[in-house]
Formats: sequence, structure tokens, C-alpha cells
Amino acid sequence: MNDRSRPFKFKDDIHQPLEELLKSKKVFTSLIIYNNLGEDVEVKISCNITKIEADTILQSSDITPKKTAYRSPWQNAYAERVIGTIKRELVDHVIPLNERHLRGLLTEYIKSYYNTHRTHQGINGKTPIPSPSYLPTSAKDTVLEATPVLNGLFHTYKKAA
Repeated sequence: MNDRSRPFKFKDDIHQPLEELLKSKKVFTSLIIYNNLGEDVEVKISCNITKIEADTILQSSDITPKKTAYRSPWQNAYAERVIGTIKRELVDHVIPLNERHLRGLLTEYIKSYYNTHRTHQGINGKTPIPSPSYLPTSAKDTVLEATPVLNGLFHTYKKAA
């Protein structure tokens, strides 16, 4: 197994030090929690972590932080790849009317499609949030249910009940 097949370093190596910092109340963050109705409820708490504490967490997880030059987007390939994907798959097809509209589009795209149904090359064609598994059936006995995302720009499919 090569390093590329390992889905997320975050969960195994950095989760514990972050959890310890949260328990010690030295770091706070902004959380988005989804309630049972699918509505998002944002809880904002001020961020209170120093550079030294952040570097300590990263070093304890064998992650080396790397500074990028000012206004040098080519030095952050991961962010540029995500931005390019969002441009090609979303913004090239929908004209946002204002910032609020764009935020709504991005939220729906990420929550309903990007993390749950769109496959990612970096994790071997899997989705970051795994899809439910179904028992195998023959093609003629399988009935699929389509769910439109972003008013039909994308569709997700699942087995009908």
C-alpha cells in the first residue's frame, strides 16, 4: 500500500493532540453543526491558538509546515486544485447574484455533492464521506432514485426503497 492510498493523515495522527488542546481550553474554533432538519447552525467561538502551539501540534504529528510566498498561488497546489474544481463544476455553470447566493451555492455543493458523491483521485476514487453500501442485485431488479443537487446541475443516485 502506498502513501496515496491512505485517505486522511488527520484522523490518525493529529486528532489526539487537537483533542487535548480543546480539552485544555487553549484553542477554540468555529463549528458548523447540522440539525435533524438538514439546516446548518453555525456556532462561532473565537480562535485563541498561538503559532507556537500550532507548530507543536504539527511537529508532534510529523507534519512540517511550509510557508508560501505572498501572492504565489502555484505554491499551494491543493488549494488551487479545489478552487479549480469549484470553478469548473459550479461557477462556470451558475452566475452568483451576490456573496450570500455564492455562499449558499458552495454550502449545497460541498454538503450535498462534493464530499458525499463526487469521487476524488487523491483517495483512490473514493468519496471523503463514504456512501451507504447496498446488497448486490441484478441490473433489471435495481430501481434507482435520482436526487437533484443545485436545481439539477448535478444528480445523486441511490437505490429506491
